[in-house]
Amino acid sequence: DLIYPEGVACAAVLTAGSSESSKGFKTILKGLAIGGVFKFLSSGLKVFVGSVEAATKLGSSVLFFGGDASPALLAVGYIFNLNIAVLVFLGGSIGWLIAMPMMGTPEVWMDMETLDLAWTLWSKEVRYLGVGAMITGGVWSIFSVRRGISSGVSALMGKYSSGDSAKPEQKDVSIGLIGLVFVTCFFIMLFLYNNLIGSFGLSLFTTVIMIVASFLFVAVSSYIVGLVGSSNNPVSGMTISALLATAVLFLLFGFKGDSAILATLGVAAVVCCAACTAGDCSQDLKTGSLLKATPKAQQIAQMIGVVIPAFFIPWTLSLLHSAYGIGEGLKAPQATLFASITNALFGTGTIPYDMVGYGVGLGIFVLIIDNVFLKGKKFRLHLMPLAVGIYLPITLAVPMLVGGLIRFFIEKSRNKEVNEGEDQGVLLSSGLIAGEALMGVMVAVLLVADFSFMKDIVAKTSDIGHVLKEVLSTLAFIVVAYYLHKKSKETV
Repeated sequence: DLIYPEGVACAAVLTAGSSESSKGFKTILKGLAIGGVFKFLSSGLKVFVGSVEAATKLGSSVLFFGGDASPALLAVGYIFNLNIAVLVFLGGSIGWLIAMPMMGTPEVWMDMETLDLAWTLWSKEVRYLGVGAMITGGVWSIFSVRRGISSGVSALMGKYSSGDSAKPEQKDVSIGLIGLVFVTCFFIMLFLYNNLIGSFGLSLFTTVIMIVASFLFVAVSSYIVGLVGSSNNPVSGMTISALLATAVLFLLFGFKGDSAILATLGVAAVVCCAACTAGDCSQDLKTGSLLKATPKAQQIAQMIGVVIPAFFIPWTLSLLHSAYGIGEGLKAPQATLFASITNALFGTGTIPYDMVGYGVGLGIFVLIIDNVFLKGKKFRLHLMPLAVGIYLPITLAVPMLVGGLIRFFIEKSRNKEVNEGEDQGVLLSSGLIAGEALMGVMVAVLLVADFSFMKDIVAKTSDIGHVLKEVLSTLAFIVVAYYLHKKSKETV
């Protein structure tokens, strides 16, 4: 009953013939090279700028225009398809082109430069429209899959009460191993929370909340990615819902201060990782199901795949923070949001609750429009992508929209439907995303190591005017977009 589109696409790639897969692999390598070079020229040598943007005032209103010059975001838009790309851009337009001008300029920020003012209005006020919409979307996500969760739990209990199937392609890990892993993880997280919070009672309470919330949202995540794919998995909405529910419980029991902030963020962090991992594992198991793999072997490999990276991810994040600044150079919008909410609830921070309320109302309105007027239609007004579009800078939505438009026109020109595993545009896009991401880490290493040759080159490129850099970045982005369009006309 569930599609799991990425899992199906992976199975198609793995079953492709050797000559066909060779062509597809070469396309991925080209994407890796293009994305890597673009990122190195942008973040490493500073020849390109990450974003081309401008703002002006019309009376007391601020008008903002701009877009990121990013092959990776172009590729994300291509993979998303036009529907999702349009929704993200529509959300950005609601926030930046409608809400922001309507707000005017508060007197306290009147002396700001126009561009800085636009970003301040978005950061302090407008983005919280998206927060309210995401809260609505998260609650609706849970409600909409309630029957799927119930039937899934019933099927799981029935499976283990009747014993494992004799067929290898249907054999799962034993319930005993699952129980052992569960108990081990429980005590690991209890130790971690106690180390962070310093209160055993609060740590135990936090661990129990984390287990219950993770179970619920893993079920939601696994079900949703089966319907609409991992790219559309509303992890942000689920994490916000878990964060707010946890915060309410802590407030009811009288917990406050730094310990409550750490506990709430600790629950949200695990729920976020669990929901993401659940979606990924579900797609993997779908691929294995199509290829007649043994689920037990896959599940053991997935456990190993969670444990080993856990020892390396903290070092990678520390490296990226040292090089770019997580929350600044790397915007990390969801993480910044979670910190803002918890600080407002338990600390000294504040959030514009009126904007959150407007966002909740907007979310309800969108759900009504989608479920009453667009149900069964080709174009759907999915709430979560639209809410994320409001919450994120509109500069991210512009290249995504370009990517979505490229795919739309390519698919219209095709005489037959092309499987994602055979779509050269999808393969090139995958390479572009991976290339930019990997080069970002490599550049971070160079920046932290403080190599003199990097300093010398950056010093020379600093003589290039900012406007010229914007022109170069735009031209380079257009060239990459043209190449994606050209390559997408081919099939593997």
